[in-house]
Amino acid sequence: MPRDDADEAAVPEPGLGALIGGGVVAFALITPVAIYLLSFNATQAVLLGGFSGLSAAIAAKLGARRRAARHASDDADERAE
Repeated sequence: MPRDDADEAAVPEPGLGALIGGGVVAFALITPVAIYLLSFNATQAVLLGGFSGLSAAIAAKLGARRRAARHASDDADERAE
């Protein structure tokens, strides 16, 4: 069944600020842990922190899509009843 724009607009995706904020928080948490607890050098720690920030932003985006799809299927089930 094709999705219409009303279903997609009902559940907003995370904004750019939320994605950037999540990435920055993940970077800020992982980088010092990698330096002080894992004894990585600064370059390795920054690369690991950047990867974790990117992973956090991707996870947030995919989670929002999954939530929107679940919301759309719930609406379709309600209409069918």
